[in-house]
Amino acid sequence: MEVKGSALLYNRPQPSNSSSLLLPRLVSGYSLPFFPMASSLDRSIYHNSIYYGRLLKNLLGLLQASCCQSLYEVIPKGVQVWLPDQGRGIYPDLCIVAGEPLFHQGYANRVTNPCLVVEILSSPTPAYDPAASTLAVRQGLFDPCRSIPYLQEYVFVHQQEVRIEQFHRLQENLWNLTVHNDLTAVAELHLTDTRLPLMEVYDRVDIVEQCSRSQGPLN
Repeated sequence: MEVKGSALLYNRPQPSNSSSLLLPRLVSGYSLPFFPMASSLDRSIYHNSIYYGRLLKNLLGLLQASCCQSLYEVIPKGVQVWLPDQGRGIYPDLCIVAGEPLFHQGYANRVTNPCLVVEILSSPTPAYDPAASTLAVRQGLFDPCRSIPYLQEYVFVHQQEVRIEQFHRLQENLWNLTVHNDLTAVAELHLTDTRLPLMEVYDRVDIVEQCSRSQGPLN
């Protein structure tokens, strides 16, 4: 791990001997493997709230406007990103592929070549701190995705605070981190030349209202 200025170079840790894979469970009466993404593990009132929906809509609009009529395609939530080396799929909030999507065993709902993944953190989550290694708190999705050779960028968007964490691959196991935490800031994606003004990303996302509700009623 190396820090240069405001950017962090993150070396991918070696896999541990213990297995932390989630077990499949029944979904809608069918025995299908379902692996919820890290932000959906907490079934709080914030996941799938109106604020989550507005964040997702704002991000989709900005990405779609930038990628329209280009070689990049924005894929909304609902399509699996398949991890062939683990034999399972995960559901990011948004992802982007370059060129035609590649499918696992011909299944059109299993994409194997995302170059960018976006995850909305809908519940309070510690910001990344290299000293405290808080990335481990939410690396359930990011960690396996780093094994995808096509993946070049991974973006965390916090729902209950103005904060975007942007990881960009420099080498196979080396990632650069840029943090944006001001409404006047603009996150510029490396792959698609997309500009994400935080003022537009957080349009109509009431941070104060969410924080007041998370503290519970006053006595």
